[in-house]
Amino acid sequence: MQYIIDACTVINLLHIDEDEFLLKNLQKLEFSICKEVYDEINKNVFKKLQKITPYPKERHKEIEIKLNYFRLCIHRDESYKDLDEEVSELLNYSKKNGEYQSMLLSFYLNTFNRTRVIFYTDDSPAQKKFIPYLQHHKIGYIEDSVDLLITLYRHNDGFSTTDLKRFLSLLYHEYASEISALEKLLQNFEIPKSEIRNSEFSEMVSRLRYSINKLELEVVAKLYSQVKERRNKYSSIFEVLIKFSDFFRSNISSDFLIKINQHIEFVDSRPFYKF
Repeated sequence: MQYIIDACTVINLLHIDEDEFLLKNLQKLEFSICKEVYDEINKNVFKKLQKITPYPKERHKEIEIKLNYFRLCIHRDESYKDLDEEVSELLNYSKKNGEYQSMLLSFYLNTFNRTRVIFYTDDSPAQKKFIPYLQHHKIGYIEDSVDLLITLYRHNDGFSTTDLKRFLSLLYHEYASEISALEKLLQNFEIPKSEIRNSEFSEMVSRLRYSINKLELEVVAKLYSQVKERRNKYSSIFEVLIKFSDFFRSNISSDFLIKINQHIEFVDSRPFYKF
């Protein structure tokens, strides 16, 4: 089995890791990442720290050290890119982002190394898009951070049930804290005087507030895209939402947050098998 991991998943693991506990367990698996994915990680991993005052310099240094491991996981042989044209056509996918590069590598490893692949990503649209192709062509599977944490727990003696609950809770907090901060800003948002009689503007604010309150993350993401596309019309709303661009970029679904909470409960009520 070959393991591939995407940028968002790595970034979250780097932020919830304590004393390199997860990193040491990850090293026991045979991971590969694309150069493009590593570049995404390196570009975005410190953005969460920028919201902290004063800036956590020691935490920054810790993450820089951990990044060295993922640099070593880069799949240096880029022969897999020779499949670009036919895989792109097969997937009917024009973006050349990290998720696509990971799929390209998955097809390559399965075809030439004759191994099944597990691709870890929390990106909901990517999962829905690529799962049918991985299954149909017998390439492998897509799993998420919850599945990865359970795998690490089951196959490592030093990974206790207490550790599993803690890391699942930390993973939930990574997303919940962003949602809570966004909800607070939207609730405190004051419609500019120039827009008070603009029913379309007010409706957008109301829809955003309602959707984030109901944890309808897919709806919030669509509204964000609409605001972004018409930023001149919704400039003051856009100034609020752009602060959470990394969160929107991660494409997390409401179902994923529900899954995290369910699995926190499962640790006690339906324990995961461990010899």
